[in-house]
Amino acid sequence: MEDERFNFELLLFPLIFLSAVSQYFGERWLHFFIFPYMAILAFNARTRSVVFISLLLPCINFYDLLAHKNDMMIILFYVTISVTSIMIAGFVGQLRREKDSAEDSLSSITSEAREATVGSGSLKDGTISHYLATQLEVDEELEGIMEAVKSSLYADSSMFFEKDPSGQLKLRFTTDNDRSIIMTGSGTLGAVLKNGNSLIVDDIKSNKTDIGYIKKDEFDSLAAVCVMDGNFALGVLAVDSDRFKAFKQSDLQTLSSFADIIRHIIRRGKIYQKIKVDLEGLKILQEESLNILSTLNINELCGNIVNGINRISGEPAVIFIKKDKENAFELAGSKGIRAPEQKEFGLNDTILNLCIENRQKLILSDTSSMKKNLLPFQTIAIYSILCFPLIHEEEVLGVTVTFSHRKDAFDIYQTEGIEILNNMASLSIDNVNLLHRIDEMALTDGLTGLFNHRHFQERLEEEIKRTGRTNEPLSLVLTDIDHFKSVNDNYGHPAGDAVLREVSDIIKSRMRETDIAARYGGEEFALILTSTDVRGALKIAEDLRAVVEDKDFLSVDKQITISLGISSYPDDASAKQDLIDKADQALYYAKENGRNRSILWSKTGK
Repeated sequence: MEDERFNFELLLFPLIFLSAVSQYFGERWLHFFIFPYMAILAFNARTRSVVFISLLLPCINFYDLLAHKNDMMIILFYVTISVTSIMIAGFVGQLRREKDSAEDSLSSITSEAREATVGSGSLKDGTISHYLATQLEVDEELEGIMEAVKSSLYADSSMFFEKDPSGQLKLRFTTDNDRSIIMTGSGTLGAVLKNGNSLIVDDIKSNKTDIGYIKKDEFDSLAAVCVMDGNFALGVLAVDSDRFKAFKQSDLQTLSSFADIIRHIIRRGKIYQKIKVDLEGLKILQEESLNILSTLNINELCGNIVNGINRISGEPAVIFIKKDKENAFELAGSKGIRAPEQKEFGLNDTILNLCIENRQKLILSDTSSMKKNLLPFQTIAIYSILCFPLIHEEEVLGVTVTFSHRKDAFDIYQTEGIEILNNMASLSIDNVNLLHRIDEMALTDGLTGLFNHRHFQERLEEEIKRTGRTNEPLSLVLTDIDHFKSVNDNYGHPAGDAVLREVSDIIKSRMRETDIAARYGGEEFALILTSTDVRGALKIAEDLRAVVEDKDFLSVDKQITISLGISSYPDDASAKQDLIDKADQALYYAKENGRNRSILWSKTGK
């Protein structure tokens, strides 16, 4: 802003100087130098500056006009110069804008043509069509992500604004069906893009905040994060809501996770530009890559990966996905062989472990002299093998293998094609894992790692419906830490949080696979015990109570106990809320009658 004001004053100075000299010496002919000066300005300065100077021109020479107020020639002279200058400036400005627009269009066309070209060679048959198909597939995947963003954050709408070649934001995706969004300038979104940060904006209506866009339906809250690829800003991911203070800081973490997915999707969309194989191999690779990019289901994804490898190599293919346990891998997909019933393997005693430890592809053209196992299970006699680690950001996600009973079975084009497919597979698997982690964050309590209250309500509803079909019993246990307020008061809230975590760990360790444990609220927990009647539930509750009572808690130097209330469906209750209320009544009865005990609702006398 300072530079613009300085330039304007600099342009105005010669006119002021010329007018002052003319008036001081009384030489009116000096005014004629104003015309060529204004003509030069009209062709070279900004249109806005020329208009302002033209309007100020009579004011600059006000004294001279006042002195010759009966001389219409001097007045007409200044009016003519002003009008002419404004017309010339407007015409030149229009030509300049048309020229810039043409150059931008040419630059965009050139850039897109360069991107559509494979490597530095000429365009092959079908390359452009495959490229466009890939972009459409990426667009469809991004649209799905935008719906997930909106649903996860309970927003009115979600939007992805992409950075264009000029550095401005343009709307690429929105969940609003009518697409009524109008960009207004940089605003808040521009600041997020420029600084590469994230922020939440509230009270938008009352403060009349310039967000950077307007739409038909007003909104009061906004959360936005910058989508970064390294140090390069790709755009801005944003959600808005008409609710007051609809978003919190934890929502920015979720939004950032989705921004990472969008970054991966956009990056994946550009991988096709790097493919340099023969035409038939390129077609197969493109088709199978689209299959990999088209799903976020891990089982379907692994099936698509081995199908693609099988089509490129013409030989059997398998994929192993790393489990949480050390050196444990799951056989997640196979093609061309009869898969073993066992699905989990250790790969230490196989040749695949070399590929994983070295994080490098392994190519063996003749394995006849190999004494180490090639695969962790028996299959056809293997003489050629290609093994590729699935790695994303230094983390080993798994390994893919294709093998043949022939020696020297694989050529360089097959190897390169499978390697490119593997790179895409690594990104896709990482995206699936990231979405899984996001789903877990939405379902679990951050402090204890147990399911949250909302998921507990949903699962209890499902289990009651299932029990109604199977006639199996279902029990609910509500448990509460005794005198928990005194723990916080005497030892502080960090110690109280530690007690909650330790009790949660005990609950997790005592639950069966089919049971569901959740943090009900505060220091209260809920346990859904499937296929369990009141006697079985009482046994489980007493076992849990005794373990907590005997445990030495590290964060406090006092004994911690819990009280438990138990109700059963359909014996005690016929509906979900009735089941919860009766378990809560039993818990209240346990706390009113000495605490550190398990009480059946049927024993409360109510």
